Amino acid sequence: MLRAATAVFVIGLSTGAWCQEPCRAIVPEVASDLVDAGLPRNENRWRAIGRLWAESEQGTLDDVGRMLATGSLSPAADVIQGRTHDLLREAIDEHRDDLVHSLLNLWRKPLSTLSSRNRVFIYYQTPEQRLSEATLDGTYEMWVGADGIESLLYSAIYLAGATDIVNAIARRKLESRSEEMNSFAQRLSGTALSHYKRWSLGRPGIWQVRGWGCEASGLDLVEFTQWRMNHTLGGRGETYCASPTDLDMMITVGISNLLRAAAKAPDLVAIADSDQQQLASLVRLQAKFMGSRLVYGAVVNAQGQSVPTVDFDPGAWASHPDLAYAIDESAKFPEKQMHAKAGLGWDFSHGSRIAWTALALADSSTSIDGMIDWSSVADALAHQVAYRVLDASGATPRFRNYLDGSNGWYRVDLSSGTGIPPYGLSRAFLSMPWARLSVRDSRLMAATTSLWRSLSMPSAAQCDLLDQVYIKGSFWQAREPKGSPIAGSLGNLNLFPFLATSPVR
Repeated sequence: MLRAATAVFVIGLSTGAWCQEPCRAIVPEVASDLVDAGLPRNENRWRAIGRLWAESEQGTLDDVGRMLATGSLSPAADVIQGRTHDLLREAIDEHRDDLVHSLLNLWRKPLSTLSSRNRVFIYYQTPEQRLSEATLDGTYEMWVGADGIESLLYSAIYLAGATDIVNAIARRKLESRSEEMNSFAQRLSGTALSHYKRWSLGRPGIWQVRGWGCEASGLDLVEFTQWRMNHTLGGRGETYCASPTDLDMMITVGISNLLRAAAKAPDLVAIADSDQQQLASLVRLQAKFMGSRLVYGAVVNAQGQSVPTVDFDPGAWASHPDLAYAIDESAKFPEKQMHAKAGLGWDFSHGSRIAWTALALADSSTSIDGMIDWSSVADALAHQVAYRVLDASGATPRFRNYLDGSNGWYRVDLSSGTGIPPYGLSRAFLSMPWARLSVRDSRLMAATTSLWRSLSMPSAAQCDLLDQVYIKGSFWQAREPKGSPIAGSLGNLNLFPFLATSPVR
């Protein structure tokens, strides 16, 4: 499966049992703001972020340094992008330049591990060879692991976040950009452009689904996208051979970011006209491909109005092993193999990339000249989360595990007794930038407001529910709820995406 395991990490708070009386506020800096209003003041939000980053900065740098030692971006890209991408973009927009320069130190690290290659191992260069060395049509910088294989997904994750940062830098007036910002943007944009050109039309073609049992390999990304969109893949492989993946999304987001940055600041991002046309054509194709998998519905909101909802490619991944127990919505750990659930949506964690893609394409509407109103798609996705996924019945909001509203188990391993239970992916609302959709739905905004209160001035009931759903109860080991398997404090909640993107006043 091309979708990466979503990493959730600690933000540097003191170790120990968190949910004990009296409940401990995670961001006390904003508590006084919420006495008279639902959302914190912007300045206090940044005070809280500054404290948390100061506590976690060195640990994050050390973690990433160890991960990059192999030359591969796996899993360092998930850590860098997941922990700090939204934070850095917002800091650039808000002119929090001390924080910007601190975070850029982290984002520059992967650039030092690039290697120049004219040969690389690829999968199914021929139908008979699972893995073989291929000669490229030139020498390229890339991230290659010790096994000689390019880290495709993790490269795309890093570049999607990094180009968003470049786009934020490009939005700044020339005189307000620091040398550190300019040098990062110029270096990164060249690296991203090289990757996107090679991935889209470079030879030999690296795109394939033969590993899933379908008859397609050696394709460039344009061919691969067209084949999947038209369902012309042969073979008797997995049903999701023809499905968009989050690798498609990360590439589409990254190219969209790069084209917007080039339009705003050609001094930072220089792209030849022919390359711009080629990349814009690919984004239009990908947008059409992903738009073809949108399935609309409707709900009645609190005002009695019918509002549109949207799910993305429901049922496509239902046969994937990660989703094998999604039909089981009981609180008890599964004991036997289940069957696939028809119409199952994406999991709530990876689903955040659907929202990211919709927002990126909405911002790119003039450059890609698309037929789909992606801002309306983002609105409908906000309604989908608010009315299908959100459970607002308790002291603290919680979220079902799948975007269609299903709430079964995720990533169950019977042999080790590990898995994510119903509501276990609620933490993704904090560790992914779902809060960016809050302004598009009043019910979702109310949930965001409630989560601010739970983090800043929790009641005993909120404290208990955070522990049961977001921390200890979010992951089972040895058939018991024990929390994240990654060692750390506060259940390894990563709050930066929520704190950075949630609406404030």
